[in-house]
Amino acid sequence: MADGITITLRGQEALVAHLKSAPDRLMGHLKNELTAFASDVRDEAAKRAGRRSGRLAGSIEARVQMIGSTKVSVLLKTEGVPYALIQERGGRIPGRIIMASKTKALAFAWMGGVALGGKAFYAHVSWPGANIPAKHYIRNTLQGKKPEFEAICRRAMEQTMRS
Repeated sequence: MADGITITLRGQEALVAHLKSAPDRLMGHLKNELTAFASDVRDEAAKRAGRRSGRLAGSIEARVQMIGSTKVSVLLKTEGVPYALIQERGGRIPGRIIMASKTKALAFAWMGGVALGGKAFYAHVSWPGANIPAKHYIRNTLQGKKPEFEAICRRAMEQTMRS
């Protein structure tokens, strides 16, 4: 003689279907939430970039990238501003000889300034180069926004499992 308990499960097909569709629904929720977040991140990075001419700040673009059905990224990039990389990461601009190209000489204010008649003229000058310190306007923005990014992802997961 065998004793036992019998349990009949109902609705497991619907549960399995709900779980199988979760990645697509999650990515949909994430894309909606992260699009607004990406704009905020771009605006914050633009503030950190500075406003000397506004070109660097204006060149920052943000987008949400979906990678397959399980990964999502918020990307920031700059285009069209040749000095963007050295401003972000820092670096050294090597020295060089600067030659007069449109005139016979280069003119500089010298010893008391032009108002006092102080001018110097040179056919060429030696520029020693410069060390450009890193601003990390993109990296620091992304690091600062990481907790908010993680919270958005958690909310999207919770919303996906409830819907």
